[in-house]
Amino acid sequence: MKRRRKTERARGVCLLEIKSNLLDEYGKLSNWSSHDETPCRWEGVTCSPNGHDLVVSSLNISSMNVSGTLSSSIGCLSHLRVLDVSFNSLSGSIPWEIGNCLQLQTMFLQNNEFY
Repeated sequence: MKRRRKTERARGVCLLEIKSNLLDEYGKLSNWSSHDETPCRWEGVTCSPNGHDLVVSSLNISSMNVSGTLSSSIGCLSHLRVLDVSFNSLSGSIPWEIGNCLQLQTMFLQNNEFY
């Protein structure tokens, strides 16, 4: 159980680094807190079992009116299967670290300002 919490907390740190690159004017991500033992109850975050661990399998912040850039920390979510950041005001390039998300099957990026 202790290992699971450590793994979940590490994923939470990655997500908080992603959030730090975003301007969340409407507080849609306000329940993302470093004080939580797990990010699995955070808005837009879905976790799934993987052996003895829970892993972040989906990040859906679609239509949350966030702006900023997609952080390279996305790459530490190695079990991510779905990424949906569509219909926001994200800009910049898509970080190459997204290639570390080896289980990524579905990605929605439309209606942003990526180049």
